[in-house]
Amino acid sequence: MPAQPIRRYLHGLGMLTVAGLITVGCLAKQPDTQADFETARNAILETKTYCRELCQGERKKPSQQKNQNLSSVVAKEPKAAPKGCLNYCKEKLKLVWESQKRPLLWEAREEIAAGGQKCPYLHRQYLEARAFFYACQDDVVTEMAADIICEAITLEYCETAPKAQFTISGERRIHELLTFDATASMDPDGDPLEYIWDFGDGKTAAKTSPIARHQYAEAGTHAVRLTVHDSKCGQDTLKKHITLARFEIFFNDVLFDFDKSELKPEAVTVLAGILRQMRENTRYRAKLVGFTDSKGPREYNQRLSEKRALAVKKFLMAGGIAEDRITSGGKGATNPIASNATEAGRAKNRRTEITLTLKPELRVKPSLP
Repeated sequence: MPAQPIRRYLHGLGMLTVAGLITVGCLAKQPDTQADFETARNAILETKTYCRELCQGERKKPSQQKNQNLSSVVAKEPKAAPKGCLNYCKEKLKLVWESQKRPLLWEAREEIAAGGQKCPYLHRQYLEARAFFYACQDDVVTEMAADIICEAITLEYCETAPKAQFTISGERRIHELLTFDATASMDPDGDPLEYIWDFGDGKTAAKTSPIARHQYAEAGTHAVRLTVHDSKCGQDTLKKHITLARFEIFFNDVLFDFDKSELKPEAVTVLAGILRQMRENTRYRAKLVGFTDSKGPREYNQRLSEKRALAVKKFLMAGGIAEDRITSGGKGATNPIASNATEAGRAKNRRTEITLTLKPELRVKPSLP
């Protein structure tokens, strides 16, 4: 190996060694004692007591502080309480960091360890402070740690979580544009809100506006979740269910025996599902059309097809469906769906077709004054 690269290598190795020794020496100097940690912890406990009393209405008048360097800020209005807590905390911890510096960083970690996921920006601040700690910048670390602790205490005792509320408007059927309105959501502290929508069909949206719009591609019941976040890590979630219907549903599997209009067990099973849908959504209207196979006189088949539709109508009405939601008729042997040349084909043609259609919602125009 040439001499010059070797010298560069040794020079680089030497710099790393020096940097390592400096770091080790920095971390090893002035070891913190148990008393240092207890001093920091006691200051934090006193601050928590003060802020709990201040922000939860237990502190009625300014208290006489033993240390005249501490300000006794008492909020006259609820919105001023968080500021009073924050100011008191910072003044309290200033007295601590003059002598006990690094213990505050570990106490900051304890304050946010349980809530780090709930309040990620405090966790990020802690990671930044830890980087300064390893760079031996104790003064910066101490001030950052104190800010983290005071912010965490203020959030715990003085900030009220927002309340999520929303309404859904529009035709509740697939491919219709629905409006989700969270205007009624509010934050008692007046903090700005962010709205996180989960529409229950795999689609989500994050907005600073309380209005969201969404279309569903599939019918069924979907769980809609709204989570509102304020700028202080408070949040609330509200869930509502919305049922989306198809505009039109078609059935042609209510079948009959030859020359019969009585419902078979298989037909009853199909009709039970239709009955359930009509009960769940009162806007559904049923159109029933009976059919026969090609055997028999035309006039006879017409009457038989009407009887088959009527049998289905009676079943639905017996299940509680109002008569004005059902229309029925017969079309004889017309419109076969299979060949009448085979028994299997004729069996498919002996049927009653059922079409469920959504009745549009009535929109009443406001009367003019």
